Amino acid sequence: MNQPTEHMSIESENLIAVSVLDSSTTDYRIHHHAPVMGADDHANSGLSLDKSAKTLAFLVAGERLALVALPATSKLGYGQLARILSASRSQIKPAPPEALERLGMKPGGVCPFTDDAGVQVVIDEQVFTFPVIYCGSGDPGFTVEITAEQLRRACPAAVIADVKAVQANA
Repeated sequence: MNQPTEHMSIESENLIAVSVLDSSTTDYRIHHHAPVMGADDHANSGLSLDKSAKTLAFLVAGERLALVALPATSKLGYGQLARILSASRSQIKPAPPEALERLGMKPGGVCPFTDDAGVQVVIDEQVFTFPVIYCGSGDPGFTVEITAEQLRRACPAAVIADVKAVQANA
Protein backbone atom coordinates (compact mmCIF):
# COMPACT_ATOMS: atom_id res chain seq x y z
CA MET A 1 0.00 0.00 0.00
CA ASN A 2 1.23 3.48 -0.80
CA GLN A 3 2.31 5.85 1.89
CA PRO A 4 1.16 9.21 0.51
CA THR A 5 2.68 12.41 1.69
CA GLU A 6 2.62 13.95 5.10
CA HIS A 7 0.09 16.35 3.59
CA MET A 8 -2.67 13.71 3.79
CA SER A 9 -5.71 14.72 5.74
CA ILE A 10 -9.24 13.44 6.19
CA GLU A 11 -10.29 15.70 3.30
CA SER A 12 -7.58 14.45 0.92
CA GLU A 13 -8.35 10.80 1.67
CA ASN A 14 -11.71 11.33 -0.07
CA LEU A 15 -10.20 12.59 -3.35
CA ILE A 16 -10.85 10.62 -6.54
CA ALA A 17 -7.12 10.91 -7.35
CA VAL A 18 -6.17 9.25 -4.06
CA SER A 19 -8.65 6.43 -4.70
CA VAL A 20 -7.38 5.77 -8.24
CA LEU A 21 -3.70 6.17 -7.39
CA ASP A 22 -3.92 3.89 -4.37
CA SER A 23 -5.71 1.20 -6.38
CA SER A 24 -3.03 1.37 -9.10
CA THR A 25 -0.27 1.11 -6.46
CA THR A 26 1.23 4.32 -7.76
CA ASP A 27 3.39 6.52 -5.55
CA TYR A 28 2.45 10.19 -5.34
CA ARG A 29 2.33 13.22 -3.07
CA ILE A 30 -0.62 15.43 -2.24
CA HIS A 31 -0.16 19.16 -1.71
CA HIS A 32 -2.82 21.13 0.17
CA HIS A 33 -3.13 24.83 -0.70
CA ALA A 34 -5.59 27.66 -1.27
CA PRO A 35 -8.06 26.72 -4.04
CA VAL A 36 -6.69 27.12 -7.56
CA MET A 37 -9.41 27.77 -10.13
CA GLY A 38 -7.13 28.63 -13.06
CA ALA A 39 -3.75 29.95 -14.19
CA ASP A 40 -4.40 33.38 -12.67
CA ASP A 41 -4.36 32.04 -9.12
CA HIS A 42 -1.93 29.15 -9.63
CA ALA A 43 0.70 31.03 -7.60
CA ASN A 44 -1.51 30.34 -4.55
CA SER A 45 -0.39 26.71 -4.73
CA GLY A 46 3.32 27.46 -4.41
CA LEU A 47 3.95 24.87 -7.16
CA SER A 48 5.66 25.38 -10.53
CA LEU A 49 3.28 26.31 -13.36
CA ASP A 50 5.89 25.05 -15.86
CA LYS A 51 5.61 21.53 -14.40
CA SER A 52 1.83 21.61 -14.11
CA ALA A 53 -0.76 19.87 -16.24
CA LYS A 54 -4.26 21.26 -16.46
CA THR A 55 -7.06 18.80 -17.08
CA LEU A 56 -10.15 19.87 -19.00
CA ALA A 57 -13.39 17.90 -18.95
CA PHE A 58 -15.65 17.61 -21.99
CA LEU A 59 -18.99 16.12 -22.85
CA VAL A 60 -18.66 14.53 -26.31
CA ALA A 61 -21.70 14.16 -28.55
CA GLY A 62 -23.89 14.88 -25.54
CA GLU A 63 -23.24 11.51 -23.93
CA ARG A 64 -19.66 10.49 -23.16
CA LEU A 65 -17.05 12.24 -21.05
CA ALA A 66 -13.43 12.97 -21.89
CA LEU A 67 -10.67 14.21 -19.58
CA VAL A 68 -7.84 15.98 -21.40
CA ALA A 69 -4.54 16.81 -19.65
CA LEU A 70 -2.04 19.17 -21.24
CA PRO A 71 0.71 21.54 -20.06
CA ALA A 72 -0.85 24.29 -17.95
CA THR A 73 0.73 26.97 -20.10
CA SER A 74 -0.63 25.53 -23.38
CA LYS A 75 -3.88 26.00 -25.23
CA LEU A 76 -5.92 23.04 -26.41
CA GLY A 77 -6.01 22.19 -30.11
CA TYR A 78 -9.68 21.37 -30.56
CA GLY A 79 -9.12 19.95 -34.05
CA GLN A 80 -6.57 17.43 -32.77
CA LEU A 81 -8.86 16.50 -29.89
CA ALA A 82 -11.85 16.05 -32.19
CA ARG A 83 -9.86 13.62 -34.36
CA ILE A 84 -8.75 11.61 -31.32
CA LEU A 85 -12.31 11.44 -29.96
CA SER A 86 -13.78 10.64 -33.41
CA ALA A 87 -16.17 13.56 -33.05
CA SER A 88 -16.76 16.86 -34.76
CA ARG A 89 -15.53 20.00 -33.03
CA SER A 90 -19.14 21.09 -32.53
CA GLN A 91 -19.83 17.88 -30.56
CA ILE A 92 -17.21 18.71 -27.92
CA LYS A 93 -18.59 20.89 -25.12
CA PRO A 94 -17.32 21.71 -21.62
CA ALA A 95 -18.61 19.14 -19.15
CA PRO A 96 -21.27 20.56 -16.82
CA PRO A 97 -20.63 20.61 -13.06
CA GLU A 98 -23.03 17.69 -12.49
CA ALA A 99 -20.92 15.51 -14.82
CA LEU A 100 -17.82 16.40 -12.81
CA GLU A 101 -19.67 15.60 -9.61
CA ARG A 102 -20.50 12.11 -10.95
CA LEU A 103 -16.75 11.60 -11.44
CA GLY A 104 -16.00 12.76 -7.89
CA MET A 105 -14.53 16.06 -9.07
CA LYS A 106 -15.19 19.73 -8.51
CA PRO A 107 -14.68 22.65 -10.91
CA GLY A 108 -11.07 23.81 -10.64
CA GLY A 109 -9.92 20.37 -9.46
CA VAL A 110 -10.41 18.28 -12.59
CA CYS A 111 -7.80 15.52 -12.88
CA PRO A 112 -6.83 12.79 -15.34
CA PHE A 113 -7.58 10.07 -12.79
CA THR A 114 -10.87 8.21 -13.00
CA ASP A 115 -12.24 4.81 -12.11
CA ASP A 116 -15.01 5.16 -14.73
CA ALA A 117 -14.07 2.96 -17.72
CA GLY A 118 -16.52 4.91 -19.89
CA VAL A 119 -14.46 8.10 -19.64
CA GLN A 120 -11.82 8.67 -22.32
CA VAL A 121 -8.59 10.10 -20.90
CA VAL A 122 -6.25 11.94 -23.27
CA ILE A 123 -2.85 13.20 -22.10
CA ASP A 124 -0.66 15.48 -24.18
CA GLU A 125 2.69 13.89 -24.91
CA GLN A 126 4.61 16.94 -23.63
CA VAL A 127 3.35 16.31 -20.09
CA PHE A 128 5.52 13.18 -20.00
CA THR A 129 8.67 15.28 -20.52
CA PHE A 130 8.24 17.01 -17.15
CA PRO A 131 10.59 15.62 -14.45
CA VAL A 132 7.75 16.03 -11.95
CA ILE A 133 4.12 16.64 -12.87
CA TYR A 134 1.66 18.64 -10.77
CA CYS A 135 -1.96 17.97 -11.67
CA GLY A 136 -5.45 18.14 -10.27
CA SER A 137 -6.78 15.81 -7.63
CA GLY A 138 -10.53 16.22 -7.95
CA ASP A 139 -10.59 19.23 -5.59
CA PRO A 140 -9.14 22.71 -6.32
CA GLY A 141 -7.51 22.83 -2.86
CA PHE A 142 -5.28 19.80 -3.45
CA THR A 143 -2.68 19.02 -6.12
CA VAL A 144 -1.11 15.67 -7.00
CA GLU A 145 2.66 15.46 -7.52
CA ILE A 146 3.62 12.48 -9.67
CA THR A 147 6.29 11.37 -12.14
CA ALA A 148 5.67 10.57 -15.80
CA GLU A 149 6.12 6.84 -15.16
CA GLN A 150 3.65 6.97 -12.29
CA LEU A 151 1.15 8.89 -14.43
CA ARG A 152 1.36 6.22 -17.15
CA ARG A 153 0.76 3.52 -14.54
CA ALA A 154 -2.23 5.36 -13.07
CA CYS A 155 -3.80 6.04 -16.49
CA PRO A 156 -3.03 2.88 -18.52
CA ALA A 157 -5.90 3.35 -21.00
CA ALA A 158 -5.08 7.00 -21.73
CA VAL A 159 -4.46 8.11 -25.30
CA ILE A 160 -1.13 9.92 -25.43
CA ALA A 161 -0.99 12.43 -28.28
CA ASP A 162 -0.21 16.01 -29.19
CA VAL A 163 -3.37 17.97 -28.33
CA LYS A 164 -1.83 21.42 -27.95
CA ALA A 165 -2.92 24.22 -30.25
CA VAL A 166 -0.51 24.92 -33.08
CA GLN A 167 1.35 28.16 -32.34
CA ALA A 168 1.71 30.61 -35.22
CA ASN A 169 5.27 31.82 -35.79
CA ALA A 170 5.78 35.43 -34.72
